[in-house]
Amino acid sequence: MDLTKTRDLMTGAVELLPQLVGETDRLAIKQELYNGYSSEYEERTSEAVWVYQPDYDLFASLVSGTVLDLGCGPGRDAAQLQQRGLHVLGVDFARFALRRAGNKGIETRELNYETDLHVFPSACFDGIWTNCSLTTTPRHKILLIIADLKRILKPAGVLFFGFIEGPQYQEGWIKPDKKYALPRYRFRDTRFGLRAMVDSTGLRVVHTRVIPQTVAIKNTFVNIYAINTNAA
Repeated sequence: MDLTKTRDLMTGAVELLPQLVGETDRLAIKQELYNGYSSEYEERTSEAVWVYQPDYDLFASLVSGTVLDLGCGPGRDAAQLQQRGLHVLGVDFARFALRRAGNKGIETRELNYETDLHVFPSACFDGIWTNCSLTTTPRHKILLIIADLKRILKPAGVLFFGFIEGPQYQEGWIKPDKKYALPRYRFRDTRFGLRAMVDSTGLRVVHTRVIPQTVAIKNTFVNIYAINTNAA
């Protein structure tokens, strides 16, 4: 991969590094990052809960029953959904983050959601919530994960995807910075590209909510709601 630069919505030019490691090592780095920064991440993002209040309300109005929070982290969103009457299973492969989610009364399961969704039976969840959990995953892998999510979601079930918008499609490794001491993989696209990606999986997109940088402070977030069109 050649070194390239592009303009990010908030942080300026982002340099993509050459391809650093293979898939197994990418996941190991991701796990190490999530485990090492679970406390700092919870403190840094806890106040952002108000930004997602309309999404918690809308999702809870569309879903009843059991919800999978894919990449639940410390459980901020899972707790909000559970307060709205949903039963939430939070999965993540960051063990220390899961402990924090469990302390909030969330049922948790340690699981690598990029590789191990096959452990769930078909059509076992009424809804699936995944907020920014796929922003550190390659696009081709996201498409495979969505196929798994469609299988384990009940017909007509609702999926919520939270993505971070970029000025154009970009994915690759970025170097360590003052926030994270390790390099990390990241995926960005425009709101139109993100919706087109979800549409391409056969899901039916029913709503998109954009949270602008002026509201969210750091990034522009693109939240996509989709219906599972798989037959029973």
